[in-house]
Amino acid sequence: MTLWKWLLVLGWWPPVGAAECPRLPADETVTVRQVIDGDTVILQDGRVIRFIGVDTPELNTHGKLPAEPGAEAARRWLLNKIPVGSRLKLVFGVERRDDYGRWLAHPLTMSGDLLVTRMLALGLGPLLLIPPNDDYWQCWLAVEQRLASNAWEYGRRR
Repeated sequence: MTLWKWLLVLGWWPPVGAAECPRLPADETVTVRQVIDGDTVILQDGRVIRFIGVDTPELNTHGKLPAEPGAEAARRWLLNKIPVGSRLKLVFGVERRDDYGRWLAHPLTMSGDLLVTRMLALGLGPLLLIPPNDDYWQCWLAVEQRLASNAWEYGRRR
């Protein structure tokens, strides 16, 4: 096996530069009232927040269609990461609202990490870039490509 393949097997990948995955100062710290699905939460004050950068599978909770594959897993992961009543930091997008009236924001953990980066790394949903809220596309694309490359390499070894 070549050195490059060994590095992939060991989980090493060229690091994404700090400039591409910045640590952001939060615009606001909020309390989570409800986790709707893998990319949408309701805050204690009633605002609905749609996460920028990821599109998790839909739950289709209105009873018309079954949940998309992976929707329950994405919601459970998010509930585990930010349970009801927990605090979450938000950095609002350049475009602050979508066509449905939801607030568009980058969710940060209380330690300041971009939550969407972890979601993409775990494959909870694909990257979703909608300008002008696409500031961190290089970071997120690198994470998604790393996931795809690792999956491809894993499939070759099986």
